[in-house]
Amino acid sequence: MNSIVKPYLFRASIVASLALILGLSLSALVYSSSQKFKENAVELVERRIPILTGVNQLVADLSEQERNIYEYYRSQNGDVFQKVHNEIQAAFILHSQILHEQKYLNEEDEIIIAKQAQISLLAKKFYHLMETGDTGENQTWDDLRELLTEISTARRELLPTLMKVERITKKAVDKAHHATLTQMDFTHNIVTFYGFAIVLLAGLIAWYIRQYILTNAKNTRLALFSHRNPNPILSVNNLGELVFSNPACNTLLNSQGLDEKDTEQLLPRNFSALRKQLTKCDSNAMTLQQALGDRILQMSIHWLKELDAYDIHLLDVTEQKLAEQKVKHLAFYQPLTNLPNQYKLNEDIDLHLANQHHFSLGVFAVSDFNQLVSSVGVEATSLLVTTLTKNIISQLDTGVNLYQLNDSQFALISQHHISEVTLENLTFKI
Repeated sequence: MNSIVKPYLFRASIVASLALILGLSLSALVYSSSQKFKENAVELVERRIPILTGVNQLVADLSEQERNIYEYYRSQNGDVFQKVHNEIQAAFILHSQILHEQKYLNEEDEIIIAKQAQISLLAKKFYHLMETGDTGENQTWDDLRELLTEISTARRELLPTLMKVERITKKAVDKAHHATLTQMDFTHNIVTFYGFAIVLLAGLIAWYIRQYILTNAKNTRLALFSHRNPNPILSVNNLGELVFSNPACNTLLNSQGLDEKDTEQLLPRNFSALRKQLTKCDSNAMTLQQALGDRILQMSIHWLKELDAYDIHLLDVTEQKLAEQKVKHLAFYQPLTNLPNQYKLNEDIDLHLANQHHFSLGVFAVSDFNQLVSSVGVEATSLLVTTLTKNIISQLDTGVNLYQLNDSQFALISQHHISEVTLENLTFKI
């Protein structure tokens, strides 16, 4: 059975493996894509956006710092200037913290720190000059204006660095955005492809299921054929063990007064030798006859090479055999006297000649048979012939056979009375 089931199991394993591989691959791709989406989103939210926000805030801090200095220059209120200046300094340090954490921005970060330190130093000089200098002198105002110019220049020099950081960050954001879109397109295509593949696979599985159902229906029909067959059917494995018998086997055994459960009685008597003969036959089949009780069974043995098993189909040919014997008897014996006829005589003569046996042959006839039939009739003549043959048979010794060649002619074959004296005695008895 394995040789038939194995190809189907192999194909089913391929389909199942393909479905499993497709499912696992799709899951892995979706998981990988989601991880990349996650990484891009995390990087954008936790790094890129804070950097852009920090750059904008730093630009605003620098502008606010310069505006505070100009306001101080106008109002000459040192306390307010110092308070606002410290707040701006703290905000600048806080906003620049995100840049300190980016290793690829170390150079820009150092420039920003240096420029901010320069601006802070100039602001301190400006504050010191405003608080200690004589604002009534022209020289002091010139110095203040020069410091304001230097502060503005430092701020403007710092802006390209901040813009560079912004460009680098935007470029990274655009790259990540492009990578995300590419990954989304790839995922979309893969999911679409896998969708079509799964549909095809589902169609293939549906086709296999349909074939399985049809095959199962056919197998059920075949099983019913053997199970409900009125003739006995046996199935034997490669070890000579009976593995199946239909109910007709039990019926046959029960009809012969045997144990209906002992179905092994129906196996050929020399089955092991027959199995060896079947392996040498080209047709892988043979037919034989075997008696079971008063029945004659014809056994058709088929070797299923691909399964290494044997199917045995039994057929009760008792009636056929009896009919054949009856026909053969009618062919070689006279129906009225039941004596062997001319065909049987020819057959026995050929047999004696073939075996080179010595025998004597004699022929005699009823005299005036036709006149007898005309005078007394057919029935009386037939009764006379029958009585004559019975009387002759009663006088014959063993080894002498009587044959009726036609209605009035007879023949004798003797295998022992071959001398002239014995033949004369035999003739006298007749």
